[in-house]
Amino acid sequence: MFEALVIQAQVASVTAVQKAVYRCSADLGLLVRVDDGGIKVFSTRELTTDEKDILLRHVNDYALREKIANETEDYRNAILAAALLRLSDHSIEP
Repeated sequence: MFEALVIQAQVASVTAVQKAVYRCSADLGLLVRVDDGGIKVFSTRELTTDEKDILLRHVNDYALREKIANETEDYRNAILAAALLRLSDHSIEP
């Protein structure tokens, strides 16, 4: 196994890294391990610079998606609650 990427836990979550690895799994054999040194991604072969860039881009993408989801959760819940409340006002009573 070749060490392809090491990511500090403060930069991205394990979930974001796992999603990025899954996204690349059709083309690459990758494995995620977590230890004191951070989140490490191993590959079955040496990755090219372009492959590492693509993997890192996917990690950044999923980390950003998580951050946006966390920051907008209260707004999404409020919108959903308002929509459900409006639907319940128009429900048909027997």
